[in-house]
Amino acid sequence: MGGGRETFAAEYPGGGSVPCRWYATTVNRFADEGLKRVVLAHREITDRRRAEERLRESENLFRLITEHAAELITLMDASGQRVYCSPSYFALRGYTPGELVSRSRLASLTEEDRDRVRQSIHRILEGVC
Repeated sequence: MGGGRETFAAEYPGGGSVPCRWYATTVNRFADEGLKRVVLAHREITDRRRAEERLRESENLFRLITEHAAELITLMDASGQRVYCSPSYFALRGYTPGELVSRSRLASLTEEDRDRVRQSIHRILEGVC
């Protein structure tokens, strides 16, 4: 089929059913020798939308807990690099979370302790512990 093709996509809640169902619609317009055709494709995406909502709720809860906790909370990647530090670091240690994220947590340890912490992190990530 020759000619131009235009596409439009949207997500929308389905009408009236409880619980609400979500759909994704793709509209394709085809032009061929003066004829114009439109193809509508609908996909049911309720499970994906619910999963996205649960993830948002979980992230919001995590943020609420970590940003109001008195404890020092740090998330590190497998190399020991901080990827998140709670705001309590500033109140207790005088560092902003941004200052700490750019510094390796392991750098302040002795070489022996660094190796031990690296091994512990590796075991945890591998599911051994």
